[in-house]
Order: sequence, then C-alpha cells, then structure tokens
Amino acid sequence: MTCEEIKISLHDYVDELLDAKMQKEVENHLRTCEACFFEYQKLKKFFEDLQNLPYTINPPDDIITLISSELMKRSAAALEEEPVIPSVKIRKIKKEQLKQEKKLRNIRGPRRKSLVTKSLGATQLSKKIASPGRLDFRKTILTLLPLAIIALGYYIYDFTKINSPWKVRLVQGTIYINGRIDETGKWEEGTSIYTESNSRAVVSIPNTGRLEAGANTFLLLVKAKDGNNIVKMERGKIKIENTEQMPDFSIEINRKTIRDRGGVFSLEVDDAKDAKINVELGYIEINRLGKNFYVDEGYECNMPNDNDVGTPYHSTAPDSLKKLIYAVDYLNGGDYAIGKIIEISTESDLLTLLALIPKASESYRTVLYNKIAKVYPPPKSVTMEGIVKLNEYMLEDWWFEIEWQI
Repeated sequence: MTCEEIKISLHDYVDELLDAKMQKEVENHLRTCEACFFEYQKLKKFFEDLQNLPYTINPPDDIITLISSELMKRSAAALEEEPVIPSVKIRKIKKEQLKQEKKLRNIRGPRRKSLVTKSLGATQLSKKIASPGRLDFRKTILTLLPLAIIALGYYIYDFTKINSPWKVRLVQGTIYINGRIDETGKWEEGTSIYTESNSRAVVSIPNTGRLEAGANTFLLLVKAKDGNNIVKMERGKIKIENTEQMPDFSIEINRKTIRDRGGVFSLEVDDAKDAKINVELGYIEINRLGKNFYVDEGYECNMPNDNDVGTPYHSTAPDSLKKLIYAVDYLNGGDYAIGKIIEISTESDLLTLLALIPKASESYRTVLYNKIAKVYPPPKSVTMEGIVKLNEYMLEDWWFEIEWQI
C-alpha cells in the first residue's frame, strides 16, 4: 500500500474497523514508514485526548424542549400555508435522518456518538411530519445541529490543548521575559525570552522535554499547544532534550523549520543568522520552501542565512571532507569535489553521500548509488533508476533504511 492509501485507512485502523487483511497491511507499512507512523501517532493521540474530554458537551437542560417547541410553532404555521404531501415522503426523510446520524458516528468514532443526537432521536423531532415546511426545517436541524456540536466539541478540544505558560528555571545570571527581568518563572505564548552574556536557563516544554538556553540567546514563543509547539530563534545557543518518543516541537529560523523527531540536538545561531545544528541522539527534520532534509544522530549540518540547508556530515569527519562539502554546497564545487568526497569517505559518511546525490550529475549519482549500496542495499521500494532520477520518495525510503542501521 502507498502512503496515501495508508493515510486514508488510518482512521478506520484506529477505530478497529478494518478487516484482518487490511489491518495487517497497515501494520506492516507503519513498521517501515516513519512518516505514516508519525501520522498514526498524531491520530491516535487525538482520539486519546478526545476520550479524556467530557463524553459530550452539556447543553442547557431545556434545549430539547426549546427546539421542539420552535419546530412545532413553525410546523403549525407551515400547515396553514402549504398542502399536505404524500406519506411516502416520510420514508425519505427518515432515510435522510439515518444517513446524517451515520455520518456523525463515522466522524466521532463508534464510541463517540453524541448524547444530544441520541436525545433528539427520542423527542418529537422523530415523529412523522406532514408538510414541506416541517420537513425542510427538520432536515436543516438534523444537518446543522450535529455539525454545530462537532464544531463546538473541536473548539473545546483545541482549547484544552493550550499548554502555556511554560515553566522557566534560571540556572545562572539574569533572564528577561518580554523585556523585563523574570520574576515569575513563566513563559507565555507570544512573548520573548532573552539571556544575558553570563546567563543560562532551562525551559520545560510540556509533553516534549526541556530546552536549555545558553548565553546571549533570544527566543520567541510563537505557539504553545500540545501537538504544535513552535519557538522562533533569533540568535544564541540552545539544546533540546526529549522525554517523548514522538514530540511535537518545531524551531523556526531563517525561513527554515526544524522539526524535532525525538532525541537530543543543539542549535547555534550567530549574529549574522548563520546556523549550525548538531544531533546527538535520534534525528531531526528540516523544512525549507516545502522541501525536507534530514540530519541523523552523530551528524552536523550548516545552515547559512538565506541559503539552502547544507549537506550533513558526521561529527568525526576530517576537516578535508568538511571543506569539500562546503565547496559543493556554496562554492560550485560540482562533480570534482563530489569525486574527492567519494574517494575519502568511510562507512560513517554514507548518509552524507546520499544527501549529495541530488547535487551531483547523473553519472556521479550512479557512482554514489553503487558505493552506498555495497554497504546498505536499498529496500525493495528503491531502485537505482529512481535514485538517479531523484525520486524523492525513494531517497527518503533509503535514508530511513540506512538511518536505523548506521
């Protein structure tokens, strides 16, 4: 199954509505596809959080009476103006009612049917109606009321995910929150944090881990919400340590978004906004202009201001290799520099070689493919032709195949 087919089936998979064969196919795919597994984790967490909410909203005690009364008034007025329709139409409206209720059950899951919808089914709304005016109004109510309940439920659910303020602990020196010396130890959404030259602070990120801010660091808390925590970094040095397997945390810098995928990493940004990232554990994903780049455990990566993401290199790589990589990335080193990199690279540099494939000519892509394949044969979903043609899905699949083994 493709990733798109998996995403379509995830909702039914979580609700345990798939047959045994489909369920097995989805599970096999999730074991090998990090991206789809991440989507599964988010969907599963959504329903877990949803189950922790009140079973449904608590409407006013008299809402059913009020709606029923209004329906009766409008129906009576309609009876005086419009002719009676054949009783056969009643079956159609019943069918429509069942259809709408089925839609609601599918949206909320088999165990999340709205109590309000059940209550309405037990009132005069479910009685036979004799006029077009009554039918139209009833259909409107049956259609809009579940949607209104779902919208309100989502609003309540979304509101409960807000996790601001974040706790801040001063380690040394002085820190400023939104321009003032911090005395509360709380960092609110939409405010900044700044550490002086001799200062250091630790921030607790709910359901993610901790952020350690070094000296002369300036950060802005863009969004503080479970499932979507975003910090914008202007300068300084930070270190992220995770306590969750699939954290929802991103850092924005120079029109790039760094997504935390679990583990430990450091990020440093100088006054010129040139950045450098070092991954100690796990891996991170960098998005620039809709394109994804990955940096694995034990690798570093340069990100000059207003430039593409640099080619990741292993922390133990010699300076000669780093200079050649810089030449490829920013000095038009081309195939000559790539050829030199191939000559001096070792097994620990194979993810570097994989990242160089899109930057090499077609002939050198074949050379890079063969050198990597000798150590880490590509999975069945990856072909040499696809890699040479720069198939993004194949490049990503091969990266994850190597990443868990290296």
